[in-house]
Amino acid sequence: SRVGRDPRVVFLVESGQAWRELQAVHLTGVGEVVESPDWGTVDLMFDAKYADFRTPRSAMPASARKRYDAGRALVRITPTEPFISWDNRRLETR
Repeated sequence: SRVGRDPRVVFLVESGQAWRELQAVHLTGVGEVVESPDWGTVDLMFDAKYADFRTPRSAMPASARKRYDAGRALVRITPTEPFISWDNRRLETR
């Protein structure tokens, strides 16, 4: 994996579409592929968090689960710098 060859990672989560709506968190760190993760627990956590936005894995056809499982990896990120965040909704507009 790329993380195995070079563990430097940057992770960005953002939301909003128009500039005044943009919110984000930016994280810089070192990535590590988790060996033999407990996928059952991981899948339950994702199913609970995103229940309104995706099909639970248990309800997917076997062919879809197989496609999603190909090359699947869990990466643990250890921050190397303080995270950066912004929320343009808090800015005054003129």
